[in-house]
Amino acid sequence: MATNPIVKSKVPKKAARTYTITYADGHDGLMVAEKMEVLEGGTIGFYTKPTDTSPFLVMSPLHYRTVKLNT
Repeated sequence: MATNPIVKSKVPKKAARTYTITYADGHDGLMVAEKMEVLEGGTIGFYTKPTDTSPFLVMSPLHYRTVKLNT
């Protein structure tokens, strides 16, 4: 009878989140990022890593209507 070796499970990496953005002209788009933060004046910033100190994409309130986190 063969025995299976014990396999230690690894803690999975935190998956990036997907956000649905409704742009000012009405069309929807997807953004994949580790985190999103509302900055000064309603500007939003998307970050590639939770430890990033500056966003890789910044959108002013003139460019979007809504941003929703997809669950």
